[in-house]
Amino acid sequence: MHHSERDVAVLIDALGGLGAYAESWLPKAGWRGKTYDLRIVMIAGRVCQTVMRTSDGPLTNLHLGNLRGDVAELMETLPSSSRERAWETCQTVANAFPRSLYCGIDLMFTPRLDKHAVLEVNAFGDLLPNVLCDGLDTYGTELHASRQHFGVANGSITL
Repeated sequence: MHHSERDVAVLIDALGGLGAYAESWLPKAGWRGKTYDLRIVMIAGRVCQTVMRTSDGPLTNLHLGNLRGDVAELMETLPSSSRERAWETCQTVANAFPRSLYCGIDLMFTPRLDKHAVLEVNAFGDLLPNVLCDGLDTYGTELHASRQHFGVANGSITL
């Protein structure tokens, strides 16, 4: 057991030398007795698809056996000012990658729903089956946006 500051510092320095890093823990908001965060797919600078990921613990990744929550129900309880600020943050984050047409942003709200934080940005965060935006899934939305962005007409690209 390591109790002294010096012993802990030696251990942390050794782990850091191996590429480990530490992240601050932030408490996530709750919904129906579970914690949650959102995977938001930004396409061409706008919020398109959103999935609510719920968990009994802090890790909400769906591939770890966690479940989707009801985004529409959440949006009814989320103060509009909180949602607007969060969406603005997502736009700022997406704009930080000007050469990327899309990205998946993991976003959380604090328990009082008055603050939010970006947890992660994913280049391949767009696999969201059965989540539509303007009647299109993520890949259809990306194709539509790329046609507009790159000037695609009749299958040809004009740059």
